[in-house]
Order: sequence, then structure tokens, then C-alpha cells
Amino acid sequence: MKTCARIGVASLIAVLAGCTGSGASDDVPTATPEPSATQQPTAAPSEESAAEPTPSFTQDGSTRVLTYGTVEVRATPEDEGVRTAVTVSNDTDEEATYQLRVSIGDGEDWVAHKSFWFQSVAPGATAEDTALLGGSHRGDDVPERPEIHIDRFERIG
Repeated sequence: MKTCARIGVASLIAVLAGCTGSGASDDVPTATPEPSATQQPTAAPSEESAAEPTPSFTQDGSTRVLTYGTVEVRATPEDEGVRTAVTVSNDTDEEATYQLRVSIGDGEDWVAHKSFWFQSVAPGATAEDTALLGGSHRGDDVPERPEIHIDRFERIG
């Protein structure tokens, strides 16, 4: 079994997305700290993470889409909150488990977080999950153009 591969993507994606919040519990809007140019990956680069993919942002109607290698995050503003859909594709020859932590924000002072866990994804298969982050039930203004930040992306196995 392969060892755990941890890819430090938070710095790169935070700069590109303009959303820099971290450190709060899941789905809790918080103030956004200032970006840090010195933030380091959580683990030393390995052969797997040496060729990290480049994040790509697109817009599909009101939905903001982040594609990062085999991960896609779609953030759609709704009256109740930001509908966040995460899709992970297993492009390896072995079954794998993925853990992601995603932040959705407005780029100023509103950020909501959610952890996603995809267990035993078969080789060549795709797994997906959707959650509603933040929302009007808390009195939060839902961002019209959500910004996406992958705080953590880890492949196990």
C-alpha cells in the first residue's frame, strides 16, 4: 500500500482564489485572516506531489468552478447558502481514500468550511458529495460570486 500523500495546496489556491480563511470549524463563517506568502506545505514534497497540477477557475452561469488536477469544486450561490459540490476522480491503479477541506468565501470577511471524505474510491471511478455552506438561516449574506479555497487535499492509499 502506498503511504499517505499530502499535497500542500492552500497557499497557491488562496492566492489565486482570493479567499484566505482557515482555522474555523466546518460551515462556520469567520473573519478572513491576511494572506501569508510564507505558508509552507504540510509535508515535504514527494515524487507524487512534485508535479502538482495548476488550479483553473471558470464560471458556469452563477456557479464558480475550481478544477485542480482530479478535483473539481463547484460553488453556486442560493438563497439558503452556497451549494458546494465536490468531485474527485481516482486516476490511480489502486483503490484510494480522499480527504478534502474546502472553504467558500466572499473574499472579504465571510468564510464557511466543510470537510469531505471519500472512502474506497475504485481505480478509474469518480466520487462526489454536495453540501450547503453558510446561509441565510444564520443571517449571513450569501456571496454572489463565491470564492473557493482548498484548505486540504489528501490521498490515502
